Amino acid sequence: MISIYFDQEFIELFGKRSDLSDPVVFDFFNQFIKKIRGIKIFVNIDSLDEVKELVMNNEMYSLISEIAPIKLSNFKDQLSNPEFYKDGSITKLFFVENCDENELQRKNNYHFISNKTLTEKWKLFLSDREDSELIIKSNSQPSEEQVFRSWADFNFFAHKIKNILVFDFFVMGNKTNQKIEKNLLPCIKELIKNNKVNVEDLTIYTKELANNSKKKKERQGLWEESDFTLSFKLLESLRTGVNNISFIKYDESKNIGADSEHNRFILTNYFFIRVEAGLNIFKDNGNVNNRDTIRFDSIFKNKTRNIVVEALKNINKYTSQLKEKDDGVIGQGKKLEHYNYFPLLNCPFLNKSQHP
Repeated sequence: MISIYFDQEFIELFGKRSDLSDPVVFDFFNQFIKKIRGIKIFVNIDSLDEVKELVMNNEMYSLISEIAPIKLSNFKDQLSNPEFYKDGSITKLFFVENCDENELQRKNNYHFISNKTLTEKWKLFLSDREDSELIIKSNSQPSEEQVFRSWADFNFFAHKIKNILVFDFFVMGNKTNQKIEKNLLPCIKELIKNNKVNVEDLTIYTKELANNSKKKKERQGLWEESDFTLSFKLLESLRTGVNNISFIKYDESKNIGADSEHNRFILTNYFFIRVEAGLNIFKDNGNVNNRDTIRFDSIFKNKTRNIVVEALKNINKYTSQLKEKDDGVIGQGKKLEHYNYFPLLNCPFLNKSQHP
């Protein structure tokens, strides 16, 4: 699921740093390098013999080798090749020197960090950020801290995004005080506003689609083409920032161990965003529906990543049994063909190659 790419020059320069007690550098070295496990590690070294020698004689290489067996890669020569980024782990993080890291970051929607930018860029992924959990409440005072006031607060965790998975049964219902224009739409727009390149895929797991609950009783819960027409229309303004949008229906009757309706979240390539009360936070008048919290966790934390991997396994287990269409009974002797997903099951997070 995660690949970390280390440039030899980055490791060499890091070994010469004199600011290891700086809080950000300390966190990077002690909470990330020394603790992360269960990912893939690539270094641009020429031979395994050289790797063995470096591991024996260099603390940084020794620590990196404990994360996972070091794989050899000439990745630095491929950073300007768009094809390089298409394969492998869905999350990639690059520690590099002597390249235009900001341009590479802008063009490819992955994070690039050098020794020069480490103290600034690693702040995003700090293990103990005080603002990682925000309280959802109405009528908060300006002096109150750690309160989630609007979707613009997602800018506290602005990061590069290639794919998004939303898991929330009611996020597309578009009912009174649960409007898409007040919730899902601004939520996704704020998430992707700092991207210079489009998000490749937005996949939404939901039980309801817009206006579905207003159908005749026997047709409620059945997804027809007209449901998608309205739903896509409501999300039309996302088309300028997202290449593909897909819906997957969550049907409790087919649940074989997937997450419950109370495990609501957004997953990106770098963050797991937990909203247990659901994404329909704001009412039509701007007040909130539930007093709860919203939590942002980097998937570079072992505990968070384990939660994500387990959730994806459960969702994948559920999704693997779905047919594109089923027959639903809408009356005595009457059947209606309805969809379980549309248009495709193309969510990269569901690719089994991403799971340990």
